[in-house]
Amino acid sequence: MNELSLIKLLHYGKYEDVYLSCDSVGNHYVVKRFYKQEFENLKEYTNIDGCLTRKDWLNEFCRTVKIQLMMQHDRCVRCIHLNGFNPDSADKATINDEIDMVLEWCECGSLMEFDNFSIAIPSFPLEVVKCIAKDVLQALEYLSTIHVAHCDIKPDNVFMDRAGRCKLGDFSHSQLFNSDGTIKNAKGSYYFMAPEMASCSSEPYNGAAIDMWALGICLWILYFRKYPFRNLSTAVIELMDEISNFDINKELACMRRSNTHIDADFENFIRAVLCKEPSLRITASDALQHPWLSNVRYEVAASYAAAKLNSL
Repeated sequence: MNELSLIKLLHYGKYEDVYLSCDSVGNHYVVKRFYKQEFENLKEYTNIDGCLTRKDWLNEFCRTVKIQLMMQHDRCVRCIHLNGFNPDSADKATINDEIDMVLEWCECGSLMEFDNFSIAIPSFPLEVVKCIAKDVLQALEYLSTIHVAHCDIKPDNVFMDRAGRCKLGDFSHSQLFNSDGTIKNAKGSYYFMAPEMASCSSEPYNGAAIDMWALGICLWILYFRKYPFRNLSTAVIELMDEISNFDINKELACMRRSNTHIDADFENFIRAVLCKEPSLRITASDALQHPWLSNVRYEVAASYAAAKLNSL
């Protein structure tokens, strides 16, 4: 591809920086720049047969890169180019000090930054929330066909382009399904963990089901502009307890007491997505056929995106 110029730092991270870049003909991309030395300094451990074992960063990074390279769907952020790293090589000596992953650029950015609960939740028109839901469900339906669980669905990882269409990105926590559709040791953001994960069970999880729960929490936040778990700054163990004891009947009743109108189709939809029993939780394919998504108006999302870009 054409040589890229880095024009803006979008995110500063511990192991990588994220830049907006531009090529010689004016096409924009996102560049994730990873630093080999930071990975070498990484000290993370895992429990293997009762013994603490230091994780091999190369295995973890290869998994991330290989899954990202699998993404070939309009509703997923694609990798355009990879420089400085061959995911099929186990030789660390061949890896550049800086590894650049060039990704599609979504002009409107992520739906919201979720690392600060004090920031106001964006006000998305409900028709736009429908569009977001359908786009992410299409991404999840695709992931299930290639046996991938995203494992970190949250508003930060859903990106909107200038046409108002959304793409699912950041596959750094993603995993391939086992033959029975399950995964083990899923990571991700605590707030979006499914009840079966919050229970601290050693049993494997259904990968597609935990992604559906996380999407349900995202849609709850965007639809109601409220967080479903009240103790936002609580300790992790208390948050896990809240998730395990989540009662959708009580939460919907709370919304009604605050004079919030709840569309009947949306209520039926969100109940199906936030079903605490993973085996009964609606799948992405079935959710796409739900009446709530029977009349999705993408032109409203396009107008929303245009207005947002004009305001920047």
